[in-house]
Amino acid sequence: MPLTIIRTVPDAAKYTPLTTHQSATPASFTTPVLHFRNESTTLVLAAAQASLLPIFGDHKDAPESEVIVPGIDIWVTSENLILYNPSLTVGVELPYTSVTLHAIQRIPHGKGIYMQLALSPSAAQTSNNEAFDDDDMLELTALPGDGESEDTTVDAFFKGLSDCANLNPDPDVSGSDDEGMDGQVMFEGGAGATLEGFPGEGGWITAENVDQFRFEDVEGGEGESESGGFRILGPGAGTVRTRSEEGDEAEEEVVGTEEVKWRRTE
Repeated sequence: MPLTIIRTVPDAAKYTPLTTHQSATPASFTTPVLHFRNESTTLVLAAAQASLLPIFGDHKDAPESEVIVPGIDIWVTSENLILYNPSLTVGVELPYTSVTLHAIQRIPHGKGIYMQLALSPSAAQTSNNEAFDDDDMLELTALPGDGESEDTTVDAFFKGLSDCANLNPDPDVSGSDDEGMDGQVMFEGGAGATLEGFPGEGGWITAENVDQFRFEDVEGGEGESESGGFRILGPGAGTVRTRSEEGDEAEEEVVGTEEVKWRRTE
């Protein structure tokens, strides 16, 4: 979901405060929960990025390389992150998948939350901001408080962001590395094989039960047998030998023209 520009202040009646939500079983779980709000947050960002969002105002002729935007109303809800500038009557709603990184940071202006905000769908899929242009990834620090309450306010802000981000994971991340690998076992070199009868729930393949399973090659290729199966297991796999049988078995070696034989003794 992309970011949304809003022109009216969010309606507080639409949200259930976190303390109320936690104090009793809610009548409905469809009401968004307000985890954190601060009406006087100061944003600090690079002047070169101030034109990316309308909430920052006009800073084309800013003499400094850094822009400070005070009076931002921040809402951390269970649905999205809202940054609203009441002086300009404009704000943005950001999905949590756009918040690619957040951390507590202390800068000369005070202690706050550093955030990387992805402004495009492709940038939202990574936290490596060096792979994108400045127009794709916005970096800013939000300073929600000062004085004695600074640490408490920043900690509450950080916890709200973390909890809500966990409630809204990126649906494209989970399982992406294993796509198309259902029921397969990967081996060194990239060979894929299916394993029939694999013991479920964390079972183990041992010398006693290895003969019960069969590997089949998925893609074919080098090492393919005549039947098309990939012979992961060599001859004799699954055979269980007793110690007495091993002791009776003779081994042979031919050196030059003379045949040498011996038998292992205990």
